[in-house]
Amino acid sequence: MAKGTRYRRLAQHLAAQRGAEVHLSFTEIESVPGYVLPPSARRHRPWWADDQSHGETTAWLSEGWQATAVSLDAEHVTYRRLPSSS
Repeated sequence: MAKGTRYRRLAQHLAAQRGAEVHLSFTEIESVPGYVLPPSARRHRPWWADDQSHGETTAWLSEGWQATAVSLDAEHVTYRRLPSSS
């Protein structure tokens, strides 16, 4: 599986958003691709880091979004559209 392929539907979901910011619960994120996030997504903040060496972040970065705020306790993430993608 190519890098980011697993999270392609999430990236497409973000690309379809009209606003500059999207707030999603982990449960909402899981409903988009239709499978459960890995345990590390709920335990480790670096899983959400906008680092292109991570397959999951490659998907949303490729659509012009970055994860700007993550709460592991509340299981919530905020994505913001990158300026060049407006």
